[in-house]
Amino acid sequence: MNASADGGDFIPAGPLDAFVESEFVIVDHPSGSVGVVRYEGAFYAVANACPHMGAPLCVGGGVKLTTQASRPFEYDTVQGQPLVRCPWHRWEYSIVDGSNAGN
Repeated sequence: MNASADGGDFIPAGPLDAFVESEFVIVDHPSGSVGVVRYEGAFYAVANACPHMGAPLCVGGGVKLTTQASRPFEYDTVQGQPLVRCPWHRWEYSIVDGSNAGN
């Protein structure tokens, strides 16, 4: 481990060029798996376990934008926070602050 600027420990997640915009890179951490993502020039770390039932949040998908139903089984993208969507039950969480997106 290395020391961060604020004195805490951090685990290197890889070189910057390994991060494709909006796609998660899974990093093993002593407290559990973490998804690290580059989104609009910033980096975010998300626990790779859905708070609802423990599904792997950061595997098989990238960052989504807020969606709303336009008709049954059809969704429109609307402006909003970047989200990660649970593959099991489609619950959505903000990658910025971890808040639930209203599920």
